[in-house]
Amino acid sequence: MLLNKVEHIFVWSFGGENVEICAEFNNWQGEKMEKVIPGEPTKIGTGLTQPFDVSSQPATHVFAKLLDPKRFEYKFRVDGNWRYAPD
Repeated sequence: MLLNKVEHIFVWSFGGENVEICAEFNNWQGEKMEKVIPGEPTKIGTGLTQPFDVSSQPATHVFAKLLDPKRFEYKFRVDGNWRYAPD
């Protein structure tokens, strides 16, 4: 049975300038997350679904990717340091 990919949205809300998401789906190599300023209109998404409006979120960085509908292990690299989201 072939499962359709779904859009996963990852959010980092704990500051930093350069934030990457490192995960199983990118072989822990890291992909740059988009920096957002809370309150400013910002939409993120892959274009296959309605864009996710992050303007009301406390996020500082967001990342969207189409992936298989399953659980993924991931961490963040913030300004060169490995971090995890405490929430």
